[in-house]
Amino acid sequence: MANTTYLHCIYAEDVRPETSGQVSVIGVFQGGLRVLSAPTQLAKLTVIADLFVPLSRQSPQRIKLEVLRDGEVLQSIEAPTEFVRSAFEKAVEEADAEGVSMQFVLGFAGFPVPGACKVRAHAYVDGELVTGNALKVTVEPTGLRAADSA
Repeated sequence: MANTTYLHCIYAEDVRPETSGQVSVIGVFQGGLRVLSAPTQLAKLTVIADLFVPLSRQSPQRIKLEVLRDGEVLQSIEAPTEFVRSAFEKAVEEADAEGVSMQFVLGFAGFPVPGACKVRAHAYVDGELVTGNALKVTVEPTGLRAADSA
């Protein structure tokens, strides 16, 4: 995977900085998110998106990350060009570096869930689309299992 640009996302309730300089990821959604009814709203949703760009490609001039719900862009962020350039320069200086990893953290307060949906992040690296893994949201009322509703 060292020659492949990829995006891996963690979906959680929150990310909190600690006094030690570390961060705590709170309430990671593993295997999806089940809500009891829809429409509803999550108090918080945080997307931690790790983008890896191999050194085998030229240093990107533009990196933009978007978070979407069923294809609708909800939030976007663009990495400053100087930050990207300096990250690549530092990686080139390190003899064992295979590429550059950049982490983006995007938070939502009062995240609306209109019904079953997919939340996904993707990045544009110099216009090339890099799709990350999704958070699948299902609606499953209390006492009703997915097998019972089939």
